[in-house]
Amino acid sequence: MKRNFIIILFILMLTITACSANSGNQMKDESAEVEEVPTERIEEEQEVVEEVEEVVLKQLSVESIYETGDAIYSSPLIIDQVLYVGSNDGILYAIDLKTNEAVWQFDTEKEIRSEIVGEDTLFVAAEGVLYGIDRLSGKLVWSHDPGYDEEQVSRNDEWDYRDASPLLHEGLVYYATDAGDILALNQETGELIWEYHSPKEAAIRTTPIIKGGVVYFADYRGDIHAVDIQSKELVWTYAGSSPQTASMLLEGDTLIVGGRNTDVIGIDIENGKEIWYYTDEVGSWFTGEPVLTDGLLYIGGSDARRVYVIDPSDGEVVQSYPSNYNIFAEPLIKDETIYFFDMNVRANPLEGGIHGYHLEGDKVAEEAIGKGVVANGVLSDNVIYVGGIDGNIYKIEGIE
Repeated sequence: MKRNFIIILFILMLTITACSANSGNQMKDESAEVEEVPTERIEEEQEVVEEVEEVVLKQLSVESIYETGDAIYSSPLIIDQVLYVGSNDGILYAIDLKTNEAVWQFDTEKEIRSEIVGEDTLFVAAEGVLYGIDRLSGKLVWSHDPGYDEEQVSRNDEWDYRDASPLLHEGLVYYATDAGDILALNQETGELIWEYHSPKEAAIRTTPIIKGGVVYFADYRGDIHAVDIQSKELVWTYAGSSPQTASMLLEGDTLIVGGRNTDVIGIDIENGKEIWYYTDEVGSWFTGEPVLTDGLLYIGGSDARRVYVIDPSDGEVVQSYPSNYNIFAEPLIKDETIYFFDMNVRANPLEGGIHGYHLEGDKVAEEAIGKGVVANGVLSDNVIYVGGIDGNIYKIEGIE
């Protein structure tokens, strides 16, 4: 009997073990069933929906208000609702912005690639000749022709777009020439008062800067010079390596230079020594006309296809704004928005447009403009006026 009891007890233990195993397997199966709960319920309870806002660009109105006979590299000047601009057809135009009709035209018979400066008398340079023109009548007041031959005033290459612009200083008008000269004439009479002949005779495309009796300029060989006006002695030369084609800027005692090289350079005007430099990561030229606003430098790159924002105290880049194509004109800043132009130099036909960004980086606008823009634009009463490579003068509205 004892033996039978042991057998029964053994069978009972096997039965309990089997039941425990089945119970464990059932729990595993139930657990598996929990993991296989329909995905619809999981999505309802756990899914986080990320909303991606589509960037909607505001629409700018781009309208041609006047067509000249050739490409425009000259930047416009607006006085009393009249726009003055030069064209490669050799004509200086005065356009009434109320009627979009020409008030007068003055034909220099030379390509005009400089900015127009002045008030009662307008000054513009064309192929080495400086003209003083009465603003109201469009009649010639005086002109100065240094007598350069055709070779001296020819373009250096296909990207040699602009000429240096006249500079008004203490009753004189200074201008730089294709032959490497800096000339200063009496604004009233056109009499030649001062001249400096650069030893290398390299074309000067940068508008001169004057401070403390010293004139600063850069030439097409890439060298940057400081000349004492009174003595005509060379104070210093900074040896560059490639053509300087964009304007220079002065921030305090730092001369800021871009141009057709991969660097933006800050130079001490006292000794001509380099203070800082920024080298573009993609090896792009800095062909854009620079501008200083609120203590920051804005300058466009060519192959980099963007406008850089640089701290002029140390050369550090603090922001940048992409474009589609190469940049040559200076940016325009309206309140908290920056606008700039571009042109695709490798396209046939050429193309380009205008871009707008909030200063913090968000893009707000983009519109095509004919064949693109090289000249600087001007902002007047929330409207931008600019000349295009196609010879049209454009009016751009919707600027905020």
